[in-house]
Formats: sequence, structure tokens, C-alpha cells
Amino acid sequence: MKKNEDICNIKPILGHEVAYKVFHCIGYFRQLKEAIFITFTLQNYEFIGHGLLSNLLSRQTINKAKITLITTPPPPPEIRGIKLFFEKLDLLENLNHNGIKIFLNEKLHAKVYLFHDNQNVTTTIVGSPNLTTGGFGVWRNPDKGLLELALITNNPKLYKEIMNFIKYRFITKKDTLEFNKWLQLNRVRIAYWKSRRKL
Repeated sequence: MKKNEDICNIKPILGHEVAYKVFHCIGYFRQLKEAIFITFTLQNYEFIGHGLLSNLLSRQTINKAKITLITTPPPPPEIRGIKLFFEKLDLLENLNHNGIKIFLNEKLHAKVYLFHDNQNVTTTIVGSPNLTTGGFGVWRNPDKGLLELALITNNPKLYKEIMNFIKYRFITKKDTLEFNKWLQLNRVRIAYWKSRRKL
């Protein structure tokens, strides 16, 4: 494939279009082999009546998809409040329980979504939208969402290059922790905030 053909296969999309493309990749009519989600922050995003992120990913892992999430730790409750801390912690615990491999890095700011399905179709999305309602916008009223931009391609060569870059430059970094390791290191602090949550 020539370089100019590669460039032509990369298209710009807005945040609400990213939501549509991600749903298309993880929804009920497509089976994944592998996916990587990289997002500074995330929510249990509701895909407009078609299912929560956690439910859709759980279905994919039941069907043997290998799914990896790289994000930041839950925001410090001392600074951002207990509600935001537990919103993210609860979601991460749910995803971890359902077989999603989770890595945390406090310095992470990238947003990348990679998908490889059982028909050997790859989808690569790189841009500004976090996996949140604000980042993905509102499908039926996108003007109310944040003004986000991403690039999307089905180029398998670029998919492989970015996948390898993430594995060797993000996951293996010294300050990247597996979620279960992070839980272990923060167990006392988490127990304290869980006791405060009940008050």
C-alpha cells in the first residue's frame, strides 16, 4: 500500500461519531478478538439505550475477547470528592471482575481505541475524546457535547504499529500498575474511604 493511500484511509471524526464507532465495534453484532481502550477518565457510558459499556465489554469477554483498559487511578477523594472516587473505583472493580485487564498510570493523558474483530477487521481511533458523556457527546444533540476531534482508520498496518507502541511504551512503563496491584497498595486507604462512604 502506498503512503498516499494510507493517508486517504484516515478520516477525521467528532466526539459523538467516536461514540458511534466504538459502539459499532463492541456492540451485539460484532465479536472481538482484542481491544484496547486508553482514556484519561471514563464512565460507564450508556450507548443510547443499547447497553452500558460494562455490559457490552462483559459480553465480549464471555466470548473470549481479550480486552485491555489503560486509564488513570480514581481521582483523590481528598481533592475531587468521595463521589467521583467511588464512581471510577466501582466501575474499575466491575470491569476487572468481568475479565478486563486494567492498567493505571497517573501521568496518562492519551485517548486511543483499538479494535480487532473475528473477521480480521481492525479499527484504530486516536484523538481527544475521553470515554465519558462529555467526551463522546450526545448522539441526538451533538452540539451539547464537547468539541472533540479524532482520527479513524481501518489500516491494519497502523493498528499493529500503535498496538505494539502501547504494549512496549505504556504497559511496561515502571509507573504503570496492574489494577490488582494498585488495589493491594491502596487497600488501607480504600478501606478508610469505604468506611466514610457509609456515613
